[in-house]
Amino acid sequence: MVIASVGYDKMNFASFIIVPRSAVGAYPTALSLAEAVVEKKVKGAVVFPLEGREEVPEWHSPELTIDYQLQRKTNRGDAPIELVRTT
Repeated sequence: MVIASVGYDKMNFASFIIVPRSAVGAYPTALSLAEAVVEKKVKGAVVFPLEGREEVPEWHSPELTIDYQLQRKTNRGDAPIELVRTT
């Protein structure tokens, strides 16, 4: 589940990142680990960018919840898993 707060003048982007447990200890913070993944310094990491735009009715509350499910791919490609939106 991802919860994002988006204002009228900005847009938040998010990614779901999976890293091997062995890589976690080499970085002091989650942010430094995420930066290393983006720079392709963490072998075996998988990144799933989440959609950056969502149409929301103007009467909707400022908080929006979008659910995803991680599942095995039926056809093998680059990664054996995929992130599927469920809501």
